[in-house]
Amino acid sequence: MKRNMIILVSVLLAVTLAVGGSIAMANPNGTLIDKELSADEASLGDRITVTLNVTDGVMGQAVVDTLPDPLKYINGTLNVTGGNATCVTSEGEIACTLAENATYTITFDVQVTSTEAGNITVTNNATVANLTASAELLITPYEGFTKKVVNCTEADAYNVTIETDVDWWVELEVLNVPGDNITTMEDVVVKDRLGGDLELLEVNGAPVTQPANKKDSDTIGNVTVMWTGKTLKAHITWDVGDLDEGDSANVTLLVSTDVNPGTGNGKKSGHQEYTEAGPHDLNSGAVLKFIDVDGTGFQLSAHTPPITVVAVEPPG
Repeated sequence: MKRNMIILVSVLLAVTLAVGGSIAMANPNGTLIDKELSADEASLGDRITVTLNVTDGVMGQAVVDTLPDPLKYINGTLNVTGGNATCVTSEGEIACTLAENATYTITFDVQVTSTEAGNITVTNNATVANLTASAELLITPYEGFTKKVVNCTEADAYNVTIETDVDWWVELEVLNVPGDNITTMEDVVVKDRLGGDLELLEVNGAPVTQPANKKDSDTIGNVTVMWTGKTLKAHITWDVGDLDEGDSANVTLLVSTDVNPGTGNGKKSGHQEYTEAGPHDLNSGAVLKFIDVDGTGFQLSAHTPPITVVAVEPPG
């Protein structure tokens, strides 16, 4: 009978309550914690308010909220009501030591500082007295950063014949999306990298000069190109500058299948790419970085997926 009572008490202490879409937990001394976010979905630059409710908090308890990437605490937004507490904050953590027995509400704002090429879900945890309350946030790609094929010498830009010289015109565009939380994008820079079986011929219609020394670079307007490795892979840096709300900028790259360098010992000459059937990436996925100068001052970043084409055997 005594053993059954111990089991029953243990079960009761482990009960979790669903509160406002978050998880609330109670500990043996009666403390309860639950956590809520002001939104369940966000994108680059968006601000989210985090609310922690600590019921029957006990003096000396530490309430700690640890932020997952890519969320950062916005300095000066912390607010504690219901009782006194000593708090220490950083970009990735908020820690408050309760100074009295009371029921507390702790709120603060965070910013989404990075987005990926696809949707990601992050979990934000807060703890007190060995208990954890969690809330999830869906982070969507930044709609102001795109990369696409706008023209091609083949009828189907995404399915091309092997051993064929193919040209693609690829456009990168950055838009400061109107109506979001980013007023000015400062020091906007976009970086991209082409596949080793491709060459970069033009930037905005101007020819690119590939230097004899791969450590050198070529600058066309506000675009700089460097080459690395035996295949002279092109690395592209586009210095966009600043973009006010609603402003946009774009650049068009002329990309072509290259001729591979052969074996280097003269036994096997170079050959027109693509030499193998199957999927090939035109780029590794572009990366956008800038400063949210009128907002938090954080550096924000976004990514595009690679553009993938399929090389196929010639018919017949």
